[in-house]
Amino acid sequence: MHVAIADDDPEVLESVAEYFQKQEYVRRLSTFSSLTDLMEFAKERPNSLDYLFLDVHFGQEESVGVIPELRRTCRNLEVIMFTSDDSSPLLMKCFFAGATGFLPKSIPINQLGHYLKMCLDGGAAMTPQIARELVRFFQPQRASKNQKLMAQGLDDNQFQLLKLLASGYTYQEIADTLDVNVNNIKYYIKKLYRQLDVSNRSEAVSAYWASRVK
Repeated sequence: MHVAIADDDPEVLESVAEYFQKQEYVRRLSTFSSLTDLMEFAKERPNSLDYLFLDVHFGQEESVGVIPELRRTCRNLEVIMFTSDDSSPLLMKCFFAGATGFLPKSIPINQLGHYLKMCLDGGAAMTPQIARELVRFFQPQRASKNQKLMAQGLDDNQFQLLKLLASGYTYQEIADTLDVNVNNIKYYIKKLYRQLDVSNRSEAVSAYWASRVK
Protein backbone atom coordinates (compact mmCIF):
# COMPACT_ATOMS: atom_id res chain seq x y z
CA MET A 1 0.00 0.00 0.00
CA HIS A 2 1.00 3.62 -0.53
CA VAL A 3 0.98 5.60 2.73
CA ALA A 4 1.50 9.35 2.87
CA ILE A 5 2.03 11.85 5.67
CA ALA A 6 1.30 15.56 5.26
CA ASP A 7 2.43 17.85 8.07
CA ASP A 8 4.31 21.14 8.28
CA ASP A 9 6.15 19.99 11.41
CA PRO A 10 9.43 18.37 10.25
CA GLU A 11 9.77 16.38 13.49
CA VAL A 12 6.33 14.81 12.99
CA LEU A 13 7.11 13.99 9.36
CA GLU A 14 10.40 12.38 10.33
CA SER A 15 9.06 10.33 13.25
CA VAL A 16 5.95 9.05 11.44
CA ALA A 17 7.91 8.30 8.26
CA GLU A 18 10.56 6.44 10.26
CA TYR A 19 7.84 4.27 11.82
CA PHE A 20 6.10 3.36 8.56
CA GLN A 21 9.39 2.67 6.76
CA LYS A 22 9.80 -0.30 9.09
CA GLN A 23 6.38 -1.78 8.33
CA GLU A 24 6.38 -4.58 5.77
CA TYR A 25 2.87 -3.80 4.54
CA VAL A 26 3.91 -0.30 3.41
CA ARG A 27 5.20 -0.68 -0.16
CA ARG A 28 5.59 3.05 -0.76
CA LEU A 29 5.84 6.07 1.53
CA SER A 30 5.47 9.77 0.64
CA THR A 31 5.82 12.84 2.83
CA PHE A 32 4.54 16.36 2.20
CA SER A 33 5.36 19.50 4.15
CA SER A 34 2.77 21.67 2.39
CA LEU A 35 -0.75 21.31 1.05
CA THR A 36 0.42 22.62 -2.32
CA ASP A 37 2.91 19.78 -2.70
CA LEU A 38 0.28 17.24 -1.61
CA MET A 39 -2.33 18.46 -4.09
CA GLU A 40 0.16 18.66 -6.96
CA PHE A 41 1.22 15.07 -6.31
CA ALA A 42 -2.40 13.88 -6.16
CA LYS A 43 -3.23 15.59 -9.45
CA GLU A 44 -0.13 14.28 -11.21
CA ARG A 45 -0.67 10.74 -9.92
CA PRO A 46 -4.42 10.24 -9.40
CA ASN A 47 -5.44 7.16 -7.44
CA SER A 48 -1.84 6.63 -6.33
CA LEU A 49 -2.38 7.23 -2.62
CA ASP A 50 -4.11 4.68 -0.41
CA TYR A 51 -3.82 6.14 3.11
CA LEU A 52 -3.02 9.69 4.13
CA PHE A 53 -2.19 10.94 7.62
CA LEU A 54 -3.12 14.60 7.36
CA ASP A 55 -2.54 17.39 9.85
CA VAL A 56 -5.33 19.96 10.13
CA HIS A 57 -3.29 23.14 10.41
CA PHE A 58 -0.64 24.27 7.96
CA GLY A 59 0.26 27.67 9.35
CA GLN A 60 -2.89 29.78 9.02
CA GLU A 61 -4.37 27.36 6.48
CA GLU A 62 -6.69 24.46 7.32
CA SER A 63 -6.38 21.24 5.35
CA VAL A 64 -10.08 20.36 5.78
CA GLY A 65 -10.96 22.25 2.61
CA VAL A 66 -8.79 20.04 0.38
CA ILE A 67 -10.22 16.72 1.58
CA PRO A 68 -13.17 16.61 -0.89
CA GLU A 69 -10.86 17.30 -3.84
CA LEU A 70 -8.37 14.71 -2.61
CA ARG A 71 -11.13 12.11 -2.34
CA ARG A 72 -12.30 12.88 -5.88
CA THR A 73 -8.77 12.70 -7.26
CA CYS A 74 -7.77 9.57 -5.34
CA ARG A 75 -11.02 7.64 -5.18
CA ASN A 76 -9.80 4.88 -2.89
CA LEU A 77 -7.99 7.23 -0.54
CA GLU A 78 -8.63 7.00 3.20
CA VAL A 79 -7.87 10.30 4.95
CA ILE A 80 -6.88 10.03 8.60
CA MET A 81 -6.55 13.32 10.43
CA PHE A 82 -3.49 13.31 12.70
CA THR A 83 -3.52 16.46 14.76
CA SER A 84 -3.07 18.11 18.12
CA ASP A 85 -6.40 19.91 17.69
CA ASP A 86 -9.24 17.55 18.63
CA SER A 87 -11.98 20.11 19.30
CA SER A 88 -15.53 18.92 18.59
CA PRO A 89 -16.33 21.44 15.82
CA LEU A 90 -13.13 20.57 13.97
CA LEU A 91 -13.69 16.85 14.45
CA MET A 92 -17.15 17.01 12.88
CA LYS A 93 -15.99 19.34 10.12
CA CYS A 94 -13.32 16.81 9.09
CA PHE A 95 -15.75 13.89 9.01
CA PHE A 96 -18.33 15.88 7.05
CA ALA A 97 -15.57 16.78 4.57
CA GLY A 98 -14.78 13.09 4.00
CA ALA A 99 -12.13 12.06 6.54
CA THR A 100 -12.42 8.45 7.69
CA GLY A 101 -10.29 8.73 10.79
CA PHE A 102 -9.20 11.19 13.44
CA LEU A 103 -6.20 10.57 15.68
CA PRO A 104 -4.58 12.88 18.24
CA LYS A 105 -0.83 13.33 18.03
CA SER A 106 -0.65 12.40 21.70
CA ILE A 107 -0.96 8.69 20.88
CA PRO A 108 2.30 6.70 20.70
CA ILE A 109 3.72 6.54 17.19
CA ASN A 110 3.89 2.75 17.35
CA GLN A 111 0.08 2.60 17.60
CA LEU A 112 -0.43 4.13 14.15
CA GLY A 113 -0.19 0.72 12.53
CA HIS A 114 -2.99 -0.57 14.77
CA TYR A 115 -5.30 2.23 13.66
CA LEU A 116 -4.32 1.83 10.03
CA LYS A 117 -5.28 -1.84 10.21
CA MET A 118 -8.65 -0.78 11.61
CA CYS A 119 -9.23 1.01 8.30
CA LEU A 120 -8.03 -2.04 6.37
CA ASP A 121 -10.64 -4.10 8.19
CA GLY A 122 -13.38 -1.68 7.13
CA GLY A 123 -13.48 0.36 10.33
CA ALA A 124 -12.55 3.94 11.17
CA ALA A 125 -9.26 5.01 12.71
CA MET A 126 -10.17 6.72 15.95
CA THR A 127 -9.43 6.48 19.64
CA PRO A 128 -12.20 5.54 22.11
CA GLN A 129 -12.35 9.19 23.19
CA ILE A 130 -12.97 10.36 19.62
CA ALA A 131 -15.56 7.62 19.14
CA ARG A 132 -17.43 8.88 22.20
CA GLU A 133 -17.40 12.41 20.76
CA LEU A 134 -19.07 11.07 17.62
CA VAL A 135 -21.65 9.13 19.62
CA ARG A 136 -22.54 12.20 21.67
CA PHE A 137 -22.82 14.26 18.50
CA PHE A 138 -25.34 11.93 16.88
CA GLN A 139 -27.35 11.06 19.95
CA PRO A 140 -31.08 11.98 19.71
CA GLN A 141 -30.83 14.85 22.17
CA ARG A 142 -28.60 16.61 19.68
CA ALA A 143 -31.69 17.26 17.59
CA SER A 144 -32.67 19.99 20.04
CA LYS A 145 -29.51 21.83 19.02
CA ASN A 146 -31.04 22.30 15.56
CA GLN A 147 -34.16 24.04 16.88
CA LYS A 148 -32.89 27.48 15.92
CA LEU A 149 -32.30 26.35 12.32
CA MET A 150 -35.56 24.39 12.19
CA ALA A 151 -37.47 27.41 13.44
CA GLN A 152 -36.17 29.33 10.44
CA GLY A 153 -37.90 26.90 8.10
CA LEU A 154 -34.94 25.01 6.64
CA ASP A 155 -35.92 21.83 4.79
CA ASP A 156 -33.78 18.72 4.27
CA ASN A 157 -32.25 20.05 1.06
CA GLN A 158 -31.24 23.29 2.75
CA PHE A 159 -29.70 21.38 5.64
CA GLN A 160 -27.64 19.41 3.11
CA LEU A 161 -26.62 22.59 1.32
CA LEU A 162 -25.59 24.20 4.60
CA LYS A 163 -23.59 21.11 5.59
CA LEU A 164 -21.67 21.24 2.31
CA LEU A 165 -20.92 24.91 2.86
CA ALA A 166 -19.69 24.12 6.37
CA SER A 167 -17.51 21.35 4.96
CA GLY A 168 -15.61 23.82 2.78
CA TYR A 169 -17.13 22.97 -0.61
CA THR A 170 -17.00 25.66 -3.32
CA TYR A 171 -20.18 26.60 -5.22
CA GLN A 172 -19.03 24.54 -8.20
CA GLU A 173 -18.21 21.54 -5.98
CA ILE A 174 -21.65 21.78 -4.37
CA ALA A 175 -23.24 21.92 -7.82
CA ASP A 176 -21.28 18.85 -8.93
CA THR A 177 -22.18 16.97 -5.75
CA LEU A 178 -25.89 17.74 -6.00
CA ASP A 179 -25.94 17.53 -9.82
CA VAL A 180 -27.39 21.04 -10.08
CA ASN A 181 -26.40 24.02 -12.22
CA VAL A 182 -24.00 26.30 -10.34
CA ASN A 183 -26.22 29.33 -10.99
CA ASN A 184 -29.08 27.54 -9.27
CA ILE A 185 -26.79 26.79 -6.33
CA LYS A 186 -25.99 30.51 -6.02
CA TYR A 187 -29.72 31.28 -5.97
CA TYR A 188 -30.40 28.62 -3.32
CA ILE A 189 -27.55 29.90 -1.18
CA LYS A 190 -28.85 33.48 -1.31
CA LYS A 191 -32.25 32.18 -0.24
CA LEU A 192 -30.60 30.20 2.54
CA TYR A 193 -28.80 33.31 3.79
CA ARG A 194 -32.10 35.19 3.95
CA GLN A 195 -33.72 32.44 5.99
CA LEU A 196 -30.78 32.29 8.38
CA ASP A 197 -30.67 36.08 8.56
CA VAL A 198 -26.97 36.13 7.65
CA SER A 199 -25.11 38.03 4.97
CA ASN A 200 -22.25 35.73 3.99
CA ARG A 201 -20.84 32.22 4.02
CA SER A 202 -18.84 32.70 7.21
CA GLU A 203 -21.92 33.71 9.18
CA ALA A 204 -23.94 30.82 7.73
CA VAL A 205 -21.24 28.31 8.67
CA SER A 206 -21.03 29.78 12.17
CA ALA A 207 -24.79 29.34 12.52
CA TYR A 208 -24.47 25.73 11.40
CA TRP A 209 -21.74 24.82 13.88
CA ALA A 210 -23.48 26.71 16.69
CA SER A 211 -26.50 24.50 16.08
CA ARG A 212 -24.49 21.28 16.04
CA VAL A 213 -22.00 21.67 18.87
CA LYS A 214 -22.52 22.47 22.54
